[in-house]
Amino acid sequence: MFDQHKMDFSALMAKPIGTKVFVPDKSSVQFFRGKLGQSLYPKRRDFDLKDQKVWEYNSLQDKYLKKFFSQPEKKKRLVKLGLISQDGKVQCSVKEFNDYVDHLKQTQLKQVKKESEELKLIDLEEEIFEEEVADVSDEDIYQAPREETVEMFDQHKKDFSSLMAKPKGTKIFVADKSSVQFFRGKLGQSLYPERQDFDLEDQKVWEYNSLQDKYLKKFFSQPEKKKRLIELGLISQDGKVQCSVKEFNDYVDHLKHMPQPEKKEKKKKKKEEKKEKKKKKKEEKKEEKKEKKKVRKEIKELKLIDLEEEEVFKKEWDDASVEELSQTPGEEIVEMPTSKPLPSTCTEKKLMKDRKRSSFSWSHIQTLSSTREKKEETTKEDGSQTSSVWSLFKKVWKAVRRPRSAPSAI
Repeated sequence: MFDQHKMDFSALMAKPIGTKVFVPDKSSVQFFRGKLGQSLYPKRRDFDLKDQKVWEYNSLQDKYLKKFFSQPEKKKRLVKLGLISQDGKVQCSVKEFNDYVDHLKQTQLKQVKKESEELKLIDLEEEIFEEEVADVSDEDIYQAPREETVEMFDQHKKDFSSLMAKPKGTKIFVADKSSVQFFRGKLGQSLYPERQDFDLEDQKVWEYNSLQDKYLKKFFSQPEKKKRLIELGLISQDGKVQCSVKEFNDYVDHLKHMPQPEKKEKKKKKKEEKKEKKKKKKEEKKEEKKEKKKVRKEIKELKLIDLEEEEVFKKEWDDASVEELSQTPGEEIVEMPTSKPLPSTCTEKKLMKDRKRSSFSWSHIQTLSSTREKKEETTKEDGSQTSSVWSLFKKVWKAVRRPRSAPSAI
């Protein structure tokens, strides 16, 4: 009954994606999609787990089982079960039918996009081909042999720099029965760069031309074989490989997609500048670390020197104080070279603090001592009684520090 009263679903295809067929309950309408052994969805080179069609499988639409199900006995059995129709169409549910209609709509949209891209033609035929037609007559073109057309093309080369400036997808239109020849690359020169990874979605994966294989360059470059290729019109006399208009347009689009040499040079310069900056920063950090280590070592050494001097000073100071206490009251006390008294314990502590503060580096101590000595000389010449703490300490130290064998009084 379904075969006698077939429905036309052309109006459904004109509606937007997502529109579905409504079927009332207890209806005798049957839906079919595809024939026995006919795959519904095109084969994909990659395996995408996110695709909803990956896990969908029907043995009746497997092309490898077509012969098995096409046997008369098995086909009759399938027709009786209602799995297929008499003309070999596979039955499906309403949901499956709606999904398949949406799939067909999407494929149609893709085809429309492809056709619109192919229709993007440029006006180079008027700019370039008219110049050649003015120079060469049609009789010379059609009567010339194959070799002469190659020579003529080499003599009248076209400049396609304007094509590179136009957007991607623009193509060259060539009229029928035209003798224009297109070449891309030389013999043994690979057109596309070698990729380390293997991408099955790339359209250039399955494209191969033995004339542009670098490993066969020596083989095709032999004189006899090269002449044969020129006679067949596969290559030009200067070793360029001939191609079709479609291949030429595809290669131009590939060149547009690839980065230009100027951009590559700019990127290289930027990378080199970044590397140099990083190297400079690392060197500066290393130098700073070295300087810090040196300063730390100097500080440690100076601290040790200060401790040793303090110990020596304490010992000599204790010895001098013991000798003064051991003197009798009748003995004369050693006169000081100056009229000023000995420094007290408070002045001693201040002197020690001043000494520690001034001991940041050995060179700094030497400069301080030299400046202080100069100040003392100037004060002596002027006759002023004022003197620095450092000069006072020196005078006291010289007065107190004397050998034990010296007399008690001078």
